[in-house]
Amino acid sequence: MHLASDVARLIASRASRLAWTAKNLSQAPAPGGATRRGEPGSYLEDATLHLRSLSDAILGQSEQLFVDYVDWARTVNAARNVSDSYLEEQLMALRSALRDELPETIASADTFLHAAFARLATAPIELTCAVAPGTLAARYLERLLAYDRDGAVALVGAALEEGTSLPELYLEVIQRVQHEIGRLWQLNRITVAQEHYCTAVSQLVLAQLYPRMMHGTGGPRMVSTCASEELHELGPRMIADFLEMDGWDTTYLGASAPADGVLHVLRERRASLLAISVTMSSHLHDMLFLIERVRAAPDLRHIKILVGGRPFPAGSTLWRRLGADGCAHDAQDAVRQARALLDS
Repeated sequence: MHLASDVARLIASRASRLAWTAKNLSQAPAPGGATRRGEPGSYLEDATLHLRSLSDAILGQSEQLFVDYVDWARTVNAARNVSDSYLEEQLMALRSALRDELPETIASADTFLHAAFARLATAPIELTCAVAPGTLAARYLERLLAYDRDGAVALVGAALEEGTSLPELYLEVIQRVQHEIGRLWQLNRITVAQEHYCTAVSQLVLAQLYPRMMHGTGGPRMVSTCASEELHELGPRMIADFLEMDGWDTTYLGASAPADGVLHVLRERRASLLAISVTMSSHLHDMLFLIERVRAAPDLRHIKILVGGRPFPAGSTLWRRLGADGCAHDAQDAVRQARALLDS
């Protein structure tokens, strides 16, 4: 076994079992009570997520992808009073589990694990606030954190009436605030429940903005979705809305759409473009599975596939390794990329 995709798939398929082995090999007790996220079995959940992120980095042949995940994990831990030594010990135990149970993978995995250990020896990454003080985005964020749904909706509606464009509201208000909400959760300043509330209000705002946009009629057809198991759905919704404003006939499937269902809709809608989004790198295997299913269907091979999300930083070629035709960094970029793919 020498292909990166084979190694990645094997690690992903054994992630739960390997996590148990690592837990049994671990010398340090898991932090508990208020110092962790509070769920029982968090060691196993975290170890499984580490392995899935490792397997995705191997799949994409990107050390940086795993380093970025380690940065995310250590920030989450630090905000909950968990030291880097705990994460380091987990990764060491996972390496031992791989060596014992899947020795054929260790040569590939070691490159990525060594990059992670090197990262843990550096200073933690500072997370920059995504929202500037005094801006419309800051005022909108303030309403969300105060559980003022009606005030948040009214604020955006008033800005639209005063001449703020729909693209600006999407990118400079909703998108920026969602990034900031994610940062605040990562830093343990808001709970998962608060994050869900804020996202639900932003979905409501987008729904109320939708009738105000120019809708595509008779244009090329596209389908927008999250990878299976991915729950962060605002990104693909924004992409669908921006393409609709550009004249496309769009179908938005939302979060965690199963591959069979996506293929059915692609056929039924006779789509020319499929846009897939992931936020967590641990869902890249699900994205790859969907892409492979589309490519394997003779009647769907003409469809162009556009991907995007947090695991795809500027300059990354990860999207090529997954078999996509292009990668968009936000909804506005998705319009440019989609036009280019349609003309290619």
